[in-house]
Amino acid sequence: MAGTEELSVYIRAGSAPGSARLGLADVAETRTVLEEGPDGARITALHGLVVAGANGERQLLEALLMPLIRFVLPRRDKTLKRLLLLLFENMDKTDAEGALRQEFILVCNAWRNDLHHANEYVRGATLRFLCRVREPELLEPLVPSVRACLVSRAGGQWT
Repeated sequence: MAGTEELSVYIRAGSAPGSARLGLADVAETRTVLEEGPDGARITALHGLVVAGANGERQLLEALLMPLIRFVLPRRDKTLKRLLLLLFENMDKTDAEGALRQEFILVCNAWRNDLHHANEYVRGATLRFLCRVREPELLEPLVPSVRACLVSRAGGQWT
């Protein structure tokens, strides 16, 4: 398997992936790490959340959505940004009635800022993520930014 990476993430030390269920203490602990922890601890917490989201822990992601938006989304670390995009890909963006969740309006603004980011990696990761978004309410305000990003000759690779 040349050129591929294996990602092994454990939610708690000594537990196998997929077998651990996060309890209320773990949610509070994860919330504290996301709010106050250094970037390395936030990356580890996000790895656990991505695995939990892939395993179907939708309630956990919904419970931690606002701390993710308030404390992790504004960070400049590229690994955090990429993990957040993976997490948002697995997250339900609509409520029970099918309407767009209000929190994602804030996230949409952050995606627009990432499309105007100076770093090509951040712009490219955001463009790849937006290809997987199926909610037109999220994509419509981003169309001018996506077009500007694709037409821009700053990176040379989008044309």
